[in-house]
Amino acid sequence: MIVRCAILLALFGHIIADDPVVEVKTGKIVGKSVQFTHKDVDVERTVHVYKGIPYAEAPVGNLRFRAPRPKGPWDGVHDATKVGYACIQYQNPLLPLEEPQSEDCLYLNVYSPQTDVSKT
Repeated sequence: MIVRCAILLALFGHIIADDPVVEVKTGKIVGKSVQFTHKDVDVERTVHVYKGIPYAEAPVGNLRFRAPRPKGPWDGVHDATKVGYACIQYQNPLLPLEEPQSEDCLYLNVYSPQTDVSKT
């Protein structure tokens, strides 16, 4: 059992080492490096993508219908590779929403160009 856990930790550590990790006020987040190209423009860039970053506490329970409260700090590294929930909306049968919806929908998606820190 300990060997399996060590292997999983080693693999997870390898994944995090290859992906961009940044530290914000509330803790560390890991995103993805994505190659950006465009068929009409001669552009090829690496973009760091961070999805589903919580910026406020979930507006549920006693926080429902109140002003958002800043997100408290978290331990470890937050996985920012998946989009957070969309806010609950009226479902129009002609234009269905594919994203999962929830009251807990206070998330940011951030796209940042890769920078070479050796040049700064």
